[in-house]
Amino acid sequence: MNLFTESEDRRKKKGLTIKSMIRDIKGDEMPAIDVFSAAIKYMKDCLFKELKEENDENAEEAESIRWVLTVPAIWDDDAKQFMRKAAEKVFIHKHCI
Repeated sequence: MNLFTESEDRRKKKGLTIKSMIRDIKGDEMPAIDVFSAAIKYMKDCLFKELKEENDENAEEAESIRWVLTVPAIWDDDAKQFMRKAAEKVFIHKHCI
């Protein structure tokens, strides 16, 4: 993943948006939203798996979890919206974020 090799000025101008692409070490690109969504989905799936394995009485109510995704204070509104959309993409509904 090639997120931090660009100059600071170029990163500020570029920003993180719904259309942002991430380049891997081989130079292949894919939408950043897919990468972030996959990471969020992994964490969500791990939580549900743990609840199920522990036979937690709250496991049945897991879909009603209110999720809190934090972002750096320096992120602009486009980047914050990006993270919101990434979460919505993995079925964390708007009213739960």
